[in-house]
Amino acid sequence: MEIERKLVQNLIKIKYEDLPERVVEMAKMTILDTLGALIGGVGAEGCLPLVNQLREWAGVQESTIMIYGGKVPCPNAAFANSVMARALELDSPRAPGIHVSASTVPVSIATAEKCRPVGGKELISSIVLGEDFTARVNHAVSSYRGFDPTGVCTVLGATATAGRILGLDEQKMWNALAIAFNRSAGSFHGNIEGLDEQKMWNALAIAFNRSAGSFHGNIEGALTVRLIQGLSSRSGIESALISMAGITGGRNFLVGKWGFFDLFSDGQFNRKAITAQLGKRFEGAYGITFKRYPSCGATLSATEATLELVHKYDIKPDYVEEVTVELPPFYYDLVGHKFKIGDNPTVDAQFSIQYVVANS
Repeated sequence: MEIERKLVQNLIKIKYEDLPERVVEMAKMTILDTLGALIGGVGAEGCLPLVNQLREWAGVQESTIMIYGGKVPCPNAAFANSVMARALELDSPRAPGIHVSASTVPVSIATAEKCRPVGGKELISSIVLGEDFTARVNHAVSSYRGFDPTGVCTVLGATATAGRILGLDEQKMWNALAIAFNRSAGSFHGNIEGLDEQKMWNALAIAFNRSAGSFHGNIEGALTVRLIQGLSSRSGIESALISMAGITGGRNFLVGKWGFFDLFSDGQFNRKAITAQLGKRFEGAYGITFKRYPSCGATLSATEATLELVHKYDIKPDYVEEVTVELPPFYYDLVGHKFKIGDNPTVDAQFSIQYVVANS
């Protein structure tokens, strides 16, 4: 419980003036990068149907769905905006495969619109602290064992970001994060009346990613890859708002029995990494990848290397008999499978090193 206490108190006490200039500049860059990725992803597959579904659900008009326009409940606006920010895989990830800013930026903007007026300094502070919280927990994990860190860990940072904007005190912030832990879900793997077989299949796969999701959707080229980003954002805001309403959560949600590290990291974690230089070094500002190419981060180095060789030696497709790319085991499992076009070809391509190298 002492680790949780330190992290929560840090979220409450840090002010904009405590942030190093470099950290502030990185936050500004991630905001611009995320908004650019969002604009690019507006027309991507699945985005408009999601927006239409959220509009159909309606509710109080609090926050704006970007580009498309119109207001919906704050959590749902962040849901839609985060999915669009992730849709082209152009948002900025951190190792190992965790996408944070595509949640913290839309969450901060949607929550600020609900609560306005909120100044730019507090907006930046909320993003920095939410990403610092996520990075510290993420760095401490030994292995996610196929769970998608964006689904199981980013939701904590999204909650911290929303909690800052909402002005939660220490008790409510603690409760909000504990509630968020109970919303953690996301997998790398990709009789309901009225659904045909295909839609039933999709519904069950989405339900799986709401229970304890993994990287499965990435491997199978499913749109749940980008959906997880929005679910993390919506759950973050909902957790903060539910805490404000008076719902409590467990104290030892990170290091306790059946807490975060017990469930998602087999109980093995780097305790020192969680609080090292807490309040002085803001981990979310480090290890960021600003992408040049719209595909999974595990494909970027091979893409860059291929393009350099093609340009340097003027390589034509007819010259190439075979290309060999060596990958570490985790990357191989994520993007090394044989390329096959499925229901969502864009996602198939984004998570296939065979495709991106051949296309380069």
